[in-house]
Amino acid sequence: MTDKGGLPTRADIVEYLEKKAGHPQKPKELARAETLFQARRWAGAKQSYDRVKSFVAATDRDRVLIRIAAADIALGRNREGRDALRPHLTGPLADEANFHYVTATRGLKLRDEHIALSRAFVTIGRVDVLKQLVLFAAAGLFVSLLMLTYGVDLSPGFF
Repeated sequence: MTDKGGLPTRADIVEYLEKKAGHPQKPKELARAETLFQARRWAGAKQSYDRVKSFVAATDRDRVLIRIAAADIALGRNREGRDALRPHLTGPLADEANFHYVTATRGLKLRDEHIALSRAFVTIGRVDVLKQLVLFAAAGLFVSLLMLTYGVDLSPGFF
């Protein structure tokens, strides 16, 4: 579209630049969605995630879809949110998806299923316990090494 003088309008220029740059507002909108989600402003977060859903990379797409479903659940649309979470119950973001899935099950008042899912969600496997133990031992070794090497006394900071 052009104005009376045959020049493109401001809206045309902005649209052209956004297409050429690959939607420059995406990082800001994604950050806005994350902020609204963390603040539990579900409606605003869902709108922001819906806006960036088509622009995010494959690595972020699953997280965005899970957050949209979580916002649906928080807004009382438990069945829709739960159905949207089903494909994400396994994979790299399974913990977050399972948490919101359990919440939706509770919202649907499926008591027996909710209890079973909750118990399964909170169980910690032996591998996770072993990982935590190794990290704790490594942290203790690091603190001991600091104390021996630099003479750093960390006890005043803890008491």
